[in-house]
Amino acid sequence: MLQAMKMNLDWVKQALTSKPEKLEKMQDWLSDTEELLAQTIEDIRDLTFELRPSVLDDFGLIPGLEWYIDIFGRRSGVKVSLRASDREYGFPPQVVTALYRIIQEALTNVAKHARASLASVSVSQRGSTAVLSVRDNGIGFDSAKWHSAPKGMGLLNIKERVDMLGGSFEIISRPRKGTKLNIQIPFSGGAV
Repeated sequence: MLQAMKMNLDWVKQALTSKPEKLEKMQDWLSDTEELLAQTIEDIRDLTFELRPSVLDDFGLIPGLEWYIDIFGRRSGVKVSLRASDREYGFPPQVVTALYRIIQEALTNVAKHARASLASVSVSQRGSTAVLSVRDNGIGFDSAKWHSAPKGMGLLNIKERVDMLGGSFEIISRPRKGTKLNIQIPFSGGAV
C-alpha cells in the first residue's frame, strides 16, 4: 500500500509539472492515495496493537492475557484457562511484551496444529525469573524432532524470542499426548 501511495504521488507530481490538463486524473490518484493511506493507518494501528496492546500498559500482563484468552477462546473454540500466582509482577516492559507475544504464538499453534479442545497458561515469578508454561491436550508430536516441524508452527519464533532475552525453552510432547512449553526468562530487579 505504501508503494502504491508513492507511485500515485509520483504520478501527480509529474502531471502537475508536465500536463496540467490532467487535473481530473490527478484527483482520482489523490483520492485513491487517500484511501490507501487510511487503510494503511488502520493496518499499522492493528499491527501495533497486536505487538504490544495498550491493555498491557493500561492494566498489566494478567488482565491483558485474560482479555486475549477470552477473545482467542471465542474465535478458536479452544477452552483456555489462565493460572497466575499474582495479579501484578515486577517484570520489565520487554519481558511483559515477550510473555504476551509468546503466549499469542503458542496459542496460535494450538489452534492451527494441535487439534486441542483445552489449553492452559501458567505465569509466575521466581525471584528474578519469569516462568511461563503453555499446555494443550492436542495431538502432540515427537518433541525430539521439533526443529524439523513445518515452518508455520512458530516454535522457532518462540525459541528465538526466549533466546534473545537469555531465557530457557523446553518442549515436552508425544504423539497423542499433547504438548507443553516451559519457558523461563531472567530479568534484573529481583522479586517485587
